[in-house]
Amino acid sequence: MRRETKVGIYAVVIIGAACLMIEYLTGKDLLHRTSEYYSYYEDVTGLRPSTPVLIKGVKLGQVKKITIDADDPSKVCVVYTIPSSYKIPDNSVTRIFSNGLLGGKSLSIDLGDSKNYVEEDGEILSCVQLDIIDKMNKEFDSVKERIDVLLENTNRTVKMVNTVMEENSETIKAFISNIGALSKKLNNSSIVADVEHLSQSLRRSSDHIEGIVENAEEFSARLKAANFAENLTRSLENLKSILNKIECGDGNLGKLLNDDELYARLTAASDNLSLLLSDVKENPRRYINVSVFGGRTKLERANDKEQTRLFHKQIRQNRREERRMNVSNK
Repeated sequence: MRRETKVGIYAVVIIGAACLMIEYLTGKDLLHRTSEYYSYYEDVTGLRPSTPVLIKGVKLGQVKKITIDADDPSKVCVVYTIPSSYKIPDNSVTRIFSNGLLGGKSLSIDLGDSKNYVEEDGEILSCVQLDIIDKMNKEFDSVKERIDVLLENTNRTVKMVNTVMEENSETIKAFISNIGALSKKLNNSSIVADVEHLSQSLRRSSDHIEGIVENAEEFSARLKAANFAENLTRSLENLKSILNKIECGDGNLGKLLNDDELYARLTAASDNLSLLLSDVKENPRRYINVSVFGGRTKLERANDKEQTRLFHKQIRQNRREERRMNVSNK
């Protein structure tokens, strides 16, 4: 065999092997007969040709191609191959999930329980389901947004503080200078010495203070031993009982305070006594009949009788008023 013929045969074999390798890497199963199926998604981020297709966690096929649907550009058509020996129920669904922590995606087919099967080159329904990685990414995005807002607010606050510091720099410097001057004055003044003197006085008086505290404790113990609280409580209860009796009218003091009739009688007796004293002061001869130089004249005796009659009339009138007051109170 000529040398050129051998080189040509080797080249054809190498090219054929390369083509088979390329076909295999692009998702074609060269050893088994396969069937093609397709599904539509709105977003296939992370999915690419030759991505494995899993059924119950077992790799049975590969993604063949990913294209935009010509009739509806909002949908993405994913075509994949599965060995023809596997039948897919027509209520099965496909879903894209994260296959690892690095963001790689895979296609999984969740088999249904229908007795009817999807025909070759037929459509299998798709569903969108967030897995743990997607949920974590979504939560991380939410947290990232909050952190960005927090950092923005912090930067705004820092800028405001810097602006206030710049606008009031002279005032702040003056304030710090005044504090320094005040500290020097305090160090040079006698305040520190006075505080030390006060502290020494307190230390010297600590024995007296302790004695006062001990005396107070002893006095408290004596009061406790003498049942001072119980005696005081009992005395207050007795006083309360006496006040209740007085309020209810029991006893002489209660009657004196609550008996309106007795009060009216005492008032009337006081008025009569006042009238009697006034009459004695004005007409002493009516009650003290002493004659040094002779008896009284008839005119004087007549005046005394008239005044006596008027006095008794006033007393009877006071008694009638007293009885009228008693009747009205009843």
